Amino acid sequence: MVLRNRVAKLEYIEQMLRELLQLSKDVDGAMLDYLLEMATIEASEILKSRRQEIKLHSG
Repeated sequence: MVLRNRVAKLEYIEQMLRELLQLSKDVDGAMLDYLLEMATIEASEILKSRRQEIKLHSG
């Protein structure tokens, strides 16, 4: 249950990062774009890992 809660939070974080990235691109914030894109990738990778953990634990 704790792992699923973490996944839900990571999904939320990833979605918010994607939205912030889009806003940043709208105002030509090159360095901010880069940082948000890297954070989005990191959140996505962590999310993948956590989902795999859930699959392993659930059978």
